[in-house]
Amino acid sequence: MDLSKITVTVRPRSSWQAVDLGLAMTKRWFWPPLVVSLTTTLPVFLLLCWFFNEKPYWAVVIIWWLQGIWEKPTLFYYSRLLFGESLNYRQLLSAAGKTCRIQWFSSLLWRRISPHRSFNLPVSVLEELNGSKRRRRLQILHIRGGASILLTLIMHGLLWLFLVASVAFINIMIPDEIVQHQDRAAFFGLFSTDIALWLGCTLMYVFIILFNPFYIACGFSLYINSRTHLEAWDTEIAFRRLLARHQQSHSATTKLAGILPWGLSLLLMTCLSLPNASWAQAPTPTEVNQPKIEAKQQINEILADHDFGYHKTVTNYRLPDFNLKKDIPKPKPDLDFSGVDSFIKLFAQLIEILLWGTAIALVVFLLYRYRRWVNYLVPKQWRWKKTVKEKPITEIMGLDIRQSHLPDDLLAHVRTLSNRHPREALSLLYRGTLSRLLHNYQIRFQSAHTEGECCQLVEQDTPQFSDFFHQLTLCWTTTAYGHELPDRTTLLALCQQWQQLFMQGDQ
Repeated sequence: MDLSKITVTVRPRSSWQAVDLGLAMTKRWFWPPLVVSLTTTLPVFLLLCWFFNEKPYWAVVIIWWLQGIWEKPTLFYYSRLLFGESLNYRQLLSAAGKTCRIQWFSSLLWRRISPHRSFNLPVSVLEELNGSKRRRRLQILHIRGGASILLTLIMHGLLWLFLVASVAFINIMIPDEIVQHQDRAAFFGLFSTDIALWLGCTLMYVFIILFNPFYIACGFSLYINSRTHLEAWDTEIAFRRLLARHQQSHSATTKLAGILPWGLSLLLMTCLSLPNASWAQAPTPTEVNQPKIEAKQQINEILADHDFGYHKTVTNYRLPDFNLKKDIPKPKPDLDFSGVDSFIKLFAQLIEILLWGTAIALVVFLLYRYRRWVNYLVPKQWRWKKTVKEKPITEIMGLDIRQSHLPDDLLAHVRTLSNRHPREALSLLYRGTLSRLLHNYQIRFQSAHTEGECCQLVEQDTPQFSDFFHQLTLCWTTTAYGHELPDRTTLLALCQQWQQLFMQGDQ
């Protein structure tokens, strides 16, 4: 982000001055985001209208809810133009596919109903922050973003106002020659007939598309204004301009220093070549200021003249005419608004759906947000318990007990190693015994257990292996810590006991 390329005047503004700047941005760059919005939403809207043929207002509700996704290309377009980067329609369409996928899931759920949506959107789309970083960033930016809630309320209020005004205007513009006055409400219906319903849904879609650039640009302007206050963008730009001006003046001074000796020498030669002449007498200050004094006197004379203008106050008294309004007949209503009831009912149903959806989403969010506190309010048998997946034990006391790292015929390898390598043979037998007890008999070994703790667990869970495991552990500790190698007879005896215990147990 190069602040030197910004195309608007950067200075600390109030919130509503920032909103005014957003309106000016929309007025200047209105058509490309509008065309992209139509390109991305019109096919979806037509498909939804075909699907909800009998209830087309559901298509409008879905398009309105999907604003959390298709308003992101508009923000991307304004951000690029703000810093002097021009985009054509093809580049904007290609960027729309990328920006719509940014955090799309959250944009359709809890962030969709946020009243700060237009202000928070640049943090998600342009800064690409999520999670705790996004929350900390918004806490800082919202110090100067208090007008975002009022902006959302005003934009939605204007949207419904334009919709009702358009419907009323169309109803008024129907000539009486086409339909009789008493049948006007039945003809147009004010959302009581299919024609009026489709017309209202189409107008709603059009106004959503038209108001979206204004809403996004104003929220983006509030975001820029907040960053200007917090990060002092205006000061940084001023210092950059001073640096550029200093560099220009330095280069100009350098050039002037090179030209000045030649100019002075030329001036000196010109003065020496001129003949002597007497200086003219300089005029006195009174003679110089004399025309100004005369002009001021003429102006005062003109203003004092009676023909130029004067003020006059006239005061008189009169009695009020109390019979003024008695003869005026009361105007009769030109329109029959009997069909307004159906429109109000439909509007109330839409508001009810939105309120119930908002209430359910708010309850789900609160339950999820404070799930730890809710967990303490329910009985113990109903409490939510976080299941932690235990990682499989791969070693005990530093010994690898994974079955994949042990030979298939364990006793044959132990007998083979007992001739020349008794320590390795005893280690292999001890590892195989721990692995067999852990995986086949589910003894609760832990990686940090010692030899003594392993003996206690074996004695508690599988007492039939207790004597053998004590002998094996004693032989292993004598070899590992006392460095006394076992003889081959002891190893073969342990192998014989191992075969009798584990082979019979497995069978």
